[in-house]
Amino acid sequence: AKAYLYLLPFILAIVIFTIYPVVNVIITSFKQNYNALTGAYDAIGVGNYVKVVQDPYFLQAMRNTIVYVLIVVPVSTVLAIFFANLLNKKLRFNGLFQTCYFLPLVTCSTAVGLAWKWMYNADYGIINYVLGLFGINPIGWLTDVKWGMAALVIYGIWSILPFTIIIILSGMQNIDEKLSVAAQVDGAGSRMIFFRIKLPLLMPTVSLVVVVNMISTFKVFTELF
Repeated sequence: AKAYLYLLPFILAIVIFTIYPVVNVIITSFKQNYNALTGAYDAIGVGNYVKVVQDPYFLQAMRNTIVYVLIVVPVSTVLAIFFANLLNKKLRFNGLFQTCYFLPLVTCSTAVGLAWKWMYNADYGIINYVLGLFGINPIGWLTDVKWGMAALVIYGIWSILPFTIIIILSGMQNIDEKLSVAAQVDGAGSRMIFFRIKLPLLMPTVSLVVVVNMISTFKVFTELF
């Protein structure tokens, strides 16, 4: 009984802030012509779901979201493994590199969005300026529909890299160094050690970040807005 008493505050918080909102949203979704201010509705049914499924904009948004997730999550995971492996080594200016990689995690999303909006500008954006140095014509990142997804994907990968790198780096640092030393004694090179020892041991951590990032990217709104 004492154990349940200790758990009671936590259970109440879960019920009030998690279970109740979820159940309430599900019930509300079946209320047709629901007024959030007065709580009034016309009927209970699946009319809202039918309307959404028949909405071409909703279907297009679903397709775009799936494409966004299928590109951003794998690419960011591979890049995070690469950068985390570099940061795990004792390189010169390692602290500076860590600060640069983790900076997006602590930067206001509004400021970041405005900065990227400037970088993507077709006339004076720094991205088109760099491309121009290689003889590439300016790209309308935010004005040409065919480049819209590419612009979002690039920004999406950049925005979730810090979190992914932190988690994977912590996973790498928890791998027993004795395993790598033993492999070196047996004649294994750095590439073999990474792919045969470190990467397999990292799979639980990689699976975690993939799941978390998939949830995050499926809910994406702030970045797009």
